[in-house]
Amino acid sequence: MNTILQHWQKPFHRERRPEADLHDRSVGTVCGDEIDVYLFVVDGVIEDAFFDGDACTICLGMASLTMQHVVGMVIEEARGLTEAEVFQLASDVEIPRSRHGCALVALRALQTALS
Repeated sequence: MNTILQHWQKPFHRERRPEADLHDRSVGTVCGDEIDVYLFVVDGVIEDAFFDGDACTICLGMASLTMQHVVGMVIEEARGLTEAEVFQLASDVEIPRSRHGCALVALRALQTALS
C-alpha cells in the first residue's frame, strides 16, 4: 500500500483543534477540497500539528504527511517548505499533474497560518 493511502486510512493528527496557536483553512480548486490546519507553537518551534477537513484521498493523505513532517520544525523552516519537498514525502506515488492542486492544499493552509 502506498504512503498516501496509508495516511488516508490512518491519518496523523486528524482532529479539529480550535485552541491552536495558529490556524488557517485552504480550499482547493481541483476537487473543492477544504483543509484546516492547526499549529501549536512554543518558542518558535511547531510542537504539534493537526488537520481536519472534507477532501479527496490525495488531499487528506498529503495533509497527514505534511502535518507529521512539520512537527519539530522551527517556524522559518516550515515557512520555507516547498512543493517539491511535500511531493517527496510521498515519493512512492506518482501523483498525476492534474491532481497536484489536491496534494498541496494543506501546504497552502500551513503557509498562510505561518505568514
